[in-house]
Order: sequence, then structure tokens, then C-alpha cells
Amino acid sequence: MTFGPINSQTAFLPTYVDLQNNEEQMRIVLTTHLTEVSYGINIREIAQYEQLELLTGQQFFDSSNAQKKRYGYRKVFETGTIASAATKLIPHGLSPSIYTFIGGGVATDLPDFRPLPYPSVAGVGSTIDIRVDGTNIVIINGTGTSPNITYGIVILEYLKN
Repeated sequence: MTFGPINSQTAFLPTYVDLQNNEEQMRIVLTTHLTEVSYGINIREIAQYEQLELLTGQQFFDSSNAQKKRYGYRKVFETGTIASAATKLIPHGLSPSIYTFIGGGVATDLPDFRPLPYPSVAGVGSTIDIRVDGTNIVIINGTGTSPNITYGIVILEYLKN
């Protein structure tokens, strides 16, 4: 029994398998069930956030080949401190084909906690901008009205193929 749309691939497996008395039927049921278990394990997302490149378990479509999947990767970086109105460059050493997620969070000296990016309702001066270029993660900590960043992490998820 699945719990998702008919056209989705899910990791939900039946909790009960009826093994037949017939040896050939048992082999078929066991083979089918173990294949489903292996598939379910392989498509789960791995929720590890490390400072080294990891496969996430995410699978993306390949528009040039419907039978092929592109696999997602994740790497986490620390920001260190960033003064108000300062720009910080953090070398990433990556060369993906596209980033699927750029984000994270920071702690400020107010103290409070803010997501990356931070679109402030107080105006442009309090925003925290994040972008990635060919060599660096670029974080811009607003203008002189924004608080200092005392610590943060940046999460990059990307495809390489």
C-alpha cells in the first residue's frame, strides 16, 4: 500500500508480507519485497549536514533522458563573524551544474537569529544577502543599521551532472 499520488515514487513499504507456502511463490514475494526495500532505502533523503560533500539522497529529473536521474549533493560552511555593512567571501571549491538550495541561518549580536537570505521588512539596510559565484559564497550584511553577525552556517545543495 502506498500513501502518495499514483505517479509518485515513495519510500513507504508494506508493513506485512505474506510468504506463500509454495517455494516458487515465496521466492517471488521475497525478491519483490527485498527489491522494494532496497529501492525505498535508496531514495530516502539523507539528513546529514557536514563540511564535506555528501550525497543527499535527492534525485532530480534529467530532461534529456527520462530514464536517468541526477543526484543531489550537500556541503555546509561556517560564516564566522561578519560586521554590520560588511561583505564576507567564503571559498567553496565547488563546480556544480546548478545550485538547488542556497540558504542557512545566522546569529546576531542583538541577540536574535535570522535565516539566510534575510529579507528585512525594516528596509534594505537590515537585509542579509547571500549568493554564490564560481569561487565564493558571498554574504552581504546590510548597511550600518544591521546588527553584527556572530556566527552562521551556509548550506549549499547542488547537482553535478
